Amino acid sequence: MQEYLDKIDDLVKLLLFTPTRAQDSLNVVHDACFKAILDNDMVVSSSLKLPLCQDTGVVTLFVGHDCLTKGQIETIKNCFQAQFNLFARPSMLSSPFIEQHSLEDMQMCFLEELRDVRGIGAIISGAGTEMHSFLKVYPGTSDFSTVKKDILTWVKERGALACPPVHISIAMGGTAAEACKQSKMGFLFGSNMPQSFEDEYDELVTSIKGLEVDPLGKRGNWVGNVFLRVLPTHISAVPVSMSFMCWPFRAEWMEIAS
Repeated sequence: MQEYLDKIDDLVKLLLFTPTRAQDSLNVVHDACFKAILDNDMVVSSSLKLPLCQDTGVVTLFVGHDCLTKGQIETIKNCFQAQFNLFARPSMLSSPFIEQHSLEDMQMCFLEELRDVRGIGAIISGAGTEMHSFLKVYPGTSDFSTVKKDILTWVKERGALACPPVHISIAMGGTAAEACKQSKMGFLFGSNMPQSFEDEYDELVTSIKGLEVDPLGKRGNWVGNVFLRVLPTHISAVPVSMSFMCWPFRAEWMEIAS
């Protein structure tokens, strides 16, 4: 239990101050001016202890274990939230029923419990990327070209609304709810597709990176990482979900030594 609590401070700082994957994002940027801006943002964030992005977004905490009690998991969540609120900028809570107001230092995280995975991790989905995610259920008779066409259309239309470079995670199969969750978890754990999907995956990535996803009007492609997770599903209906992540790529997983 104490091992989880000891890692919370490092996890929060990795998420908010120069995330470890943010440096990789700079390799995608070919425009020298914009690259210099992003590089400077990372330096300022680290030196002033300010979050890399002003959009704190939606936070999901993942706790992987094989023996923690409900009370212990709740303690981990509360400690994470308290530490997160020390550094994170306030998010806005918006609803057609209660209008909009700042959460100030009361931002809460969603909790996902993962069995038999010992560690702690979190994802911050910027509100802009979260709102432009994709979910569609296809008949089992659909072919991959139909799915691919829809994905490419959505990336072109919506991917440009996130801060570039844009990272993409896709999940195919399971239930609709599980596909949505797994499309986010791809940012933590990467692709998991079986070997039989490798050609389709390579084809999909090549097609996505061939699009002109160009938020800044620089006539280039701003796609970073692309992940694909394949889940068991009933053949009559196959859900496909896609999530976007803006350039800081704030998703971190820390192992707990057994």
